[in-house]
Amino acid sequence: MTLTNEAISAAQGLASFDWPVFPVNPDTKAPLITGWQSRATCDRSGITDLFKDYPSAAIGLVTGQKSGLVIIDIDKRENFCGLQNFKDAGHKLSPTVSASIPRGGIHLYFKAPSCEVPCSVSKMCGLAESRGVNIRSRSFINREIRLNS
Repeated sequence: MTLTNEAISAAQGLASFDWPVFPVNPDTKAPLITGWQSRATCDRSGITDLFKDYPSAAIGLVTGQKSGLVIIDIDKRENFCGLQNFKDAGHKLSPTVSASIPRGGIHLYFKAPSCEVPCSVSKMCGLAESRGVNIRSRSFINREIRLNS
């Protein structure tokens, strides 16, 4: 996969929301640059500079206080549907920016509150029934971002 103008445009589009981006390994989701927490940027030319040595990179997003962003990651697998588990636990979805992900799940993007939001992996609000629903509030990697309208 080559980092195309479309991929750079996608990273720049995310940065236009004041969401700092950085390059990550598309398979492992590991950052491809050292000091990514401080080097992630919203600057258009800075994004090109960060990604130029990594043509196959996926886009990482900084979440939490630096970006003011919290993401709810709702997974879908053969044996469970995180969205149904979320609804069955009594939660409702608020209108927000969302992105479809390759396996059929969704990412929901929210403005972070002024307090720190802990990350969780299938422990949303302490509910075991919320399998497949994760809160991303410190850093986040999105392999393929298709923002929904």
